[in-house]
This record gives sequence, structure tokens and C-alpha cells, in this order.
Amino acid sequence: MRLQKKLILTCSALIAAVGIMIGMGSFFVYSEIYGKRTDQYIVNLIRQITNNYEHNIAMIEDITFDILKNSIIQEELRRCEIGNLTSYEKNVQGKRIKNILANYALFNSDIISLSVFAKDGTEFSIKKNIFEETLQMFTWEEIVTANGSMLWKVSDDGKDSICIARAILDLVTMKPLGYINVVCEKEFFGSLIQDIVDIYSSRVYVVNEENEVMCSNDGNSIGELLPEEVLYTNNNYITFEKTSFYVNRDKAMSNNWTLIYLVPVDELRKEVVPFMIFSILFSLGCILSGVLASSLYTRRMMSPLEELSKNMEAVGKGDFTKRVRITSDDEIGQLGERYNQMADKIMNLIERVYKMEIAQKQAEIEFLRMQINPHFLYNTLDTISWMARSEGNENIAQITTALGDLLRSTIKQDGYITVAQELDSIRNYLFIQKFLFGEKIKIEYAIDERVLNYVIPNFLLQPIVENAIYHGIEPKMEAGFLKIASYIKDEKLYFVISDDGIGMTKKQVENIYDECKRLQSKNCIGIKNVYRRLYNYYGDESTLEIQSHVNVGTTVSIAIPLRLLEKRVNGF
Repeated sequence: MRLQKKLILTCSALIAAVGIMIGMGSFFVYSEIYGKRTDQYIVNLIRQITNNYEHNIAMIEDITFDILKNSIIQEELRRCEIGNLTSYEKNVQGKRIKNILANYALFNSDIISLSVFAKDGTEFSIKKNIFEETLQMFTWEEIVTANGSMLWKVSDDGKDSICIARAILDLVTMKPLGYINVVCEKEFFGSLIQDIVDIYSSRVYVVNEENEVMCSNDGNSIGELLPEEVLYTNNNYITFEKTSFYVNRDKAMSNNWTLIYLVPVDELRKEVVPFMIFSILFSLGCILSGVLASSLYTRRMMSPLEELSKNMEAVGKGDFTKRVRITSDDEIGQLGERYNQMADKIMNLIERVYKMEIAQKQAEIEFLRMQINPHFLYNTLDTISWMARSEGNENIAQITTALGDLLRSTIKQDGYITVAQELDSIRNYLFIQKFLFGEKIKIEYAIDERVLNYVIPNFLLQPIVENAIYHGIEPKMEAGFLKIASYIKDEKLYFVISDDGIGMTKKQVENIYDECKRLQSKNCIGIKNVYRRLYNYYGDESTLEIQSHVNVGTTVSIAIPLRLLEKRVNGF
């Protein structure tokens, strides 16, 4: 039997077996995931409803707190306690208190009545219906015993209104002056559970700390005690009124109310049944499709081709060490052999290109170094010639010595020197320039001693200093200032050379950057030398930045990561 037919039969059998396992396993996995997600959804929903309850509770609590601490309320209740008020004074007193209560009651449609009672029973109220008697569910003794805490209860008038009472304590003596009585519509709290009720034919109970139902979608249970089988269950499932329920209880609210949510188990399970049918049909479809696909594409799944594909992927990632095992002389074997030959040739070609690139960079570095030395030498010789013509003193000896030291450091065979040696070369160079420009150049050094032993490419800073003098300070009519700084920051070694010369425009700075990237260009030799050497030695991790403003000056900053630098001790 041919290999392709063997693979077709094998794949068909495997796909059928896998399809059956997928069909069975997916149903159980989905059931588990669906159960967990439903549970989490219900928990989040209940938490949101509880937060809404907390918000409404806090609203009532804020209203009552604002009222009890109000200075006018405090003052008028003290007057009621003293007594002996005339009819006119009582009328004024009532208006003052009602004006305060109106600020809270008139703008809240859920408040049926908002009342303040004095100790002697005097009532000050704002009501929706002024002809109805104020509903009171708490005795004076209960209110005093609560000592300023809020009391909550469902009304017994058949409307299931929520009654709240809170003592008003004298803020000076902390003795009771009276109390606040609030009556809210049933919907003020009852409407908050509507979101849960709409999802399943579930039951929602909000109970107080005595397990009395304060709100519920089961109207007959409001004001009654919740059955014990709901309150004291040891797991998440109970049987209540001959129906199995999933039970979830949220944490207690700030007024010790608790939300309890019951969902019929049958409603949760019935949503899994359609997926079970879908899972079976989908698995059968996958099996049939897989068998058909295996007969059409089997030859693409042969092992040698898979190995070849993996090796080619490795080549795409830059790994050319992988080779294909040749196990046959057919077309696949020939393809593998040619792949191996191709990989060998690529490796040889990469090695040759890499060596050529290294040689090219080294040649470029040497070329740039050779460019800069004559450029500087000519400028220096011009300076000595000018001095020889204008002065015949010992200064010529000094400048010649400095020039000799500088030239020696320039033509060193070693391409690297310490920062301290580079700074010595800079000082020799500036010593020479001082004779040329005199007091026109003022120089300042700001060198962190920690940088001195780090090793950098030779003659890295002199071209920048030279540019600062000849292109920045020299064209000025007045004296100029040059500052050379070096420091360590954020694991990088920085060199900053700044002058207060004539500066450059933004376009001029952009042109310098462009010239630095053109190897064959003969413009901007000095700065291009530094730029190219930095790139060749340290790559993109080093930076050279130019900031300049016309008639303000120019600042050139070089940054090199410390991890790319060596360090010498005592010059070795």
C-alpha cells in the first residue's frame, strides 16, 4: 500500500477518535466553564445591586446627618425643649425647619415624608400628601437606645414603604433633642432588584439583621422572616418549596442588610442542552470534514516535508545549522539534499560577507583617521607661522612642544586611549589656540573624576572642539566662551562641548546630520569623522546630538553606554 493511502486511513481513524473525544469532552468542559462564568456573572451582578443599595442607603444617611447637624435644627429643638413659645414664635420656628427639610424632600420623588420631631412631640414635616398622617414605625425609647444610629423597618400599612428613624443629639451635650423620621417609597429600594429579576425567574430577598425581608420580588414575603432553609444552608444549592435553587448571598451592607439571590437550577441547566446538541453535530461535522481533508492533503503532511518546513523556518530566523536527514531517494529526498546544499552555500556566503564587512569598516575607520590628521595639522602650522612672523619670543617653543605632544597622540598606533589622555590632548590643542586668539576664548572644564579611566577611541573630542572655535567663536566680534564637560548618568558616559558662538539654524544642523551619513562627501570632515567612528565602534547605542541657536551658541553631546567601554587602572 502506498504511503499516501496509509496516511489517509491512519488520519481518518485518528480524526474519528479525536472527534468523538472532542464531542464528549467539550460538553463537560463547556458545562464546567458555563457554570463558573454564570456564577461569576451572578456574583458581579449581585455586587452591583448591593452597591446601588449602598448608594441609596448613603443618600438617606447623608440627608439625615445633614439635618441633625444643622445649626438651625439644633437651635429650634433646644427652644422646643425649653418651651414657653408663643404661637407666632412656633409659626416662625415651623417655617425655618420646614424650609430646611424642603431642600431635601422636594427634589427627591422617592421620599414620601421627611419629618423632624421634638422631644415634646412637636412635628415639623414635608409630605407628598399633607392630609395623610405621618407614618412612624419606631418608639421614642427605640430611637434613644439606638443613640444616633439609623433604624430601618418596613411599614405595616400594606404599602411596604421603608421607614427610617434617627435620633438628633445635641452637638454640645450629646443628649437627645428629638429625632428624624423618613418614609420612602417601596420602589426606592425595590426597583434596584429589577435587573436580576429580568434575567431568570429568580427570587431576590433583602433582609435586615433580624432576617426580616425588607425588599423582594416576592411581595408576600416583605415584612416577614425569611425561612431558615434559605438562611442557614451549608452549600450553594437548596430545595425550597419543592424547587431546587442555586443560592448566592452577598456581604452585609452598611446598615446590616443582606441581599440573597435564588435561581432555579433547572433554568441554569436548560441553557447547556442546546450546546450539547450543537457539540455533537459540530463534532460529527469536524470528523467528516477532517476525513475529507486528510484524503486531499495527506501528501502535505508527510514527515520529511514537515522536517524540511521546520528547518526552513529556522533558516528564516537566522539559524543555518539545521540539516535535513535524507531517508529516501525520491523527490522528497532530492529536495532535502538540495536544501542542505543551499544551507551550506548560505553559511559560506554569510561568513565571507561578514569578513568583508569587518574589513570595510576597519578600512573606513583608518580612512577617517587619516582624513582628520592633515586637516588639523594644516591649521596648527598656520598658527605657528603667524606667531613666527608676529613674535620672536619663547612662546614659539611652548607652542611647538604642545604641538609635538598633540601630534604624537594623534598618530598613536593604539586606536584607544583613556578619557584622561584624550583630555590632555584637548588641553594641548587649546593651549595652542590660546596663543592665536588670546583673551578672545575663555575655557572652562567640568570633568567628573569617575570618567578619567574609561577607554575611548583616540582623537574623539578634538574635532568638535576645533569646530566650536573656528565655526562658532572666531566669527564673533567679541570674546567667546567654551565649556568642556564629562560625566556619568543613567549608565552612560557623556561628553558635552558647548560654546556661545554665532550658532546655526535648524536647517544647517540638519545638513550636518545628512553629511555625516554620506561616506564619500568631503564636507564637515571633523564632525563626520566623530560620527562615523562612534557608529563603527559602538553602533546605534551611541549618540551624537547637536543643539544650536543663532547668536546663542552650539552644544554637541556624545553619549556612550558604560557597558560598551573598558576601564584602565593607572593607564594600563
